[in-house]
Amino acid sequence: MQSKIRRVIMFLILITLTLTNIAYAQPTTRQNAPYGPKVEDLKGKEDIIQNLEQMKKIRSNLIIIDISGNSSEEQLKNTDKDLENFFSTIKYC
Repeated sequence: MQSKIRRVIMFLILITLTLTNIAYAQPTTRQNAPYGPKVEDLKGKEDIIQNLEQMKKIRSNLIIIDISGNSSEEQLKNTDKDLENFFSTIKYC
């Protein structure tokens, strides 16, 4: 008798777990709603774009100068020439 009761209880638990359609509260989402402000609505958009363009130019002009105590005389001369060319282009800009 106890085994039948256990079987019935287990059967009911199994059925409730597999056949229930629990309704969860879900927020309504609009598909057309963008995240954050639109680009057209930004104030000072032109200034931001100009700053980004200037940052791109600066990043493209960055050069790493590798000078160490083990540098040969030829490497140092080439570095000096590169620096002179760089400074001469800055004067004319």
